[in-house]
Amino acid sequence: MIVSDYAPGLDAETWFIKGFEAGGGKVIGKDRTPLSSMEYGPYLQRAIESKPEIVFGFNPGGDVSIAFIKQASARLKNAGIQLMVTGDVVDDNLLPAMGDAAEGVISAWHYQAELDNPANKIFLEAFQAKHGAGKLPSY
Repeated sequence: MIVSDYAPGLDAETWFIKGFEAGGGKVIGKDRTPLSSMEYGPYLQRAIESKPEIVFGFNPGGDVSIAFIKQASARLKNAGIQLMVTGDVVDDNLLPAMGDAAEGVISAWHYQAELDNPANKIFLEAFQAKHGAGKLPSY
């Protein structure tokens, strides 16, 4: 696990462990990063050396999430490790800046702009009519 060292990061750590272990998983290591960290190399290296199947990550979004996903994707994919994050880390508005680095990342969230159904198409049209073409809703 690699989470930002502040209340939401600690909550993500606590509740991920609770659910993961209740489902039979075992957490073999965890790191907490400074809130505004933009360099994740040492944390990722420790994770890779632990040889987990997955790494769960959480950080506050924006540029921090972009940096985390780009660095984690490059290193973890090469090591054969799956990356799992909360949905806000890969928010629709951040995905263009993340590019291919976000490919294959597992996330869970209550909404994704790419949801392909009639209700979402109507919602996106109304949202973009009000806020501008190409704008995407976010949490």
